[in-house]
Amino acid sequence: MYQLPCYVCGEVTPTVKPKPKRCPSCTQAEMRDYSRWYYNVHREEMREYHRFYHINNRERILDRLAARRVAKRRTMLESTAFSGSAIRNSDGTTSYFGPDRKFRGSSTNTTQSR
Repeated sequence: MYQLPCYVCGEVTPTVKPKPKRCPSCTQAEMRDYSRWYYNVHREEMREYHRFYHINNRERILDRLAARRVAKRRTMLESTAFSGSAIRNSDGTTSYFGPDRKFRGSSTNTTQSR
């Protein structure tokens, strides 16, 4: 075990290799600075991406929320053990919910009766 100074602030830091490294406080400060920089640089791109995501998927998101509400209401009314459910949405998809009442996914209905 080596006792070498941090190459940023000079604090003595124990290291396994015979090579100086940063102390934990300097490492954490650099990570925090990078996180702030990354957010500031990419903030507009991230906001634009999320805005377009919600615009393009509005119907699907609203259907999913409605399906969750219906499933929750159903499970509250049922006194027996809940084993999961599938709910048909207005856009031709089916939403699936597991026994823990969490959304498990959706699928497109390929066969439609006429």
